Amino acid sequence: MENGGMQLSENYLPAGNSYLYLVGVDQYPRLPRLYNSRADAEAVRDLLWEKYQFTPEHTVCHFDRDATQAAMINQLKSLVAAVAPQDTLVIYFAGHGQYDKALDMGYWVPFDGDPDNPGSYLELTTLIRILGRIKSLHTFVIADSCYAGHVFAQDRDLVQDRLESLPSRWMLTAGRNEPVSDGHPGLHSPFAQAVLAALRANQAPRFGVADLCSQVLRAVGNNARQLPQGAPLYGIGDMGGQLMFRLKGVPAEVVQAPLPVAEGQGRGQQPATVEAVAPVGLEGWKKHLKGLAVNSLEQAIEALQSVIEGASFHETTVIMLSARMSALRQDRQQGMLTAEQAEIRKNQLTASLLSLLDDMEENDLKPGAFTPE
Repeated sequence: MENGGMQLSENYLPAGNSYLYLVGVDQYPRLPRLYNSRADAEAVRDLLWEKYQFTPEHTVCHFDRDATQAAMINQLKSLVAAVAPQDTLVIYFAGHGQYDKALDMGYWVPFDGDPDNPGSYLELTTLIRILGRIKSLHTFVIADSCYAGHVFAQDRDLVQDRLESLPSRWMLTAGRNEPVSDGHPGLHSPFAQAVLAALRANQAPRFGVADLCSQVLRAVGNNARQLPQGAPLYGIGDMGGQLMFRLKGVPAEVVQAPLPVAEGQGRGQQPATVEAVAPVGLEGWKKHLKGLAVNSLEQAIEALQSVIEGASFHETTVIMLSARMSALRQDRQQGMLTAEQAEIRKNQLTASLLSLLDDMEENDLKPGAFTPE
């Protein structure tokens, strides 16, 4: 179809089933008990049933003594067989996590996990291997456990119509490779509070996982001594898409819209020339980076990486953009993408960068990033 002079293919949002698998363990027989994991998982389940596209029919819950290693692995294997290419899958785990420094391995701890026998845990590399066999359009894992961030590769947001039509494999963890808080007894953990608050507050018809991750990271970072991490999972089929939490009643079939044209650049015109002067003020810096993105997206991302403050909530997003840019370049070099596929992925990254720049504040940047006004 044509829209505003741009030739577009018709990408449709997933109309398949939405699967939900939740695990919450408090009553560990061989480890210190937790107080909020089961309640957190139940609250997430109830909210997703009430407000979004998930239903009891395609939900499985394993709480406390039901959440054995065998039960969890068997359920994950059953999802390999059940989930179809147009389906979406959300997995939520709340419980203990462990990290073996000598082996550099991270684990989820099931109900029957034995500290003297790490083989009784669920190794995160096994989890990722199983996720790679699930044929979903979108898989999103939310992990409220210690050390869950170990799963992310070190080398490794947002035109919704296109993003939901492309395969994705994302994970959101309560922290990096660190212990995380279970919260006060009878209340939700800080991480679960942030996830629930973001899902409850959303009023948009579609709520992308990148936005969810960003809100959770900001909320938890402001209120707890842990820093969540949300990003695509490497090497198991992520193609730059995103799962969208759709409000009840929102239709599944929507045709993609064209990427907006940058201000001052009409269709068919040459990109505007970027000024070679140092940007003045925060808004001048943003304008400079946006102009650079039009001419050379890779240079714009590199420029942003060089000035992002390490303590900024946006650092993870910048790292993600850089990793996805590197993956795009490598896939192009290896001939793995058609010209149209490469252009779609580039457009996604450009939209992500422009959106990120709009959200940035002066304290997100290192001193000297721009000339003061």
